[in-house]
This record gives sequence, structure tokens and C-alpha cells, in this order.
Amino acid sequence: MQSSKSPPARAIAPADEVQKQFQHALTLCQSGDLARAQGICRQIIASSPTHVDALHLLGLLAVQERDFARAITILGKVIKLDPGNAPALVNRGSAYRSSSDMKRRS
Repeated sequence: MQSSKSPPARAIAPADEVQKQFQHALTLCQSGDLARAQGICRQIIASSPTHVDALHLLGLLAVQERDFARAITILGKVIKLDPGNAPALVNRGSAYRSSSDMKRRS
């Protein structure tokens, strides 16, 4: 005889919650709230240090702030975790170029 009980409700898995947080950070970034987006990315990375998307967004935010050295470091972490990540490779190259442009102007 089968039980008529329904299966227990599925709790949100930590990965699902992290992905929701990341989506929220993207939304904030797109609406121009870069500081809050950066804060959420840092929270994600604190709990999931290999979250490539959060690291990548944090690197892009560093570029926005013209902190090219930090951007290069963060995007380097993305590439180390995901060597085939073409957008991260391009963005790191752009950060290097911008960094050297800034040095030439000084």
C-alpha cells in the first residue's frame, strides 16, 4: 500500500540561493547601483570563492571604477578557474590596455 503523503517541499539549495543573489547583483548593476552589486558579489565570493560569474562581475566593476590592477587580478582568477572563458580573457586584455593607457598619460 502506498502512502498518500506528498513529498516534502524542496528547500532552496545553497547553489540556487547563490544564483538568485547573483541575478540580483546583475539587476542592480544594470540599474546603475554598482556599489550594492559589488557588495553582493563579495558576499557570494565569501561563501563560494569559485563562483566564476560573481568574480567576473566584480572584475568588471573594478574596471568601471578604473581600478585596473584590481580588475586584472580578479579577472585572472576567473581565467584560472575557467581557462576557456573568452569574455574574461577579452575583459582582462582591455583592463591591461586601459592600465597602460593610464600610465602613458601620467
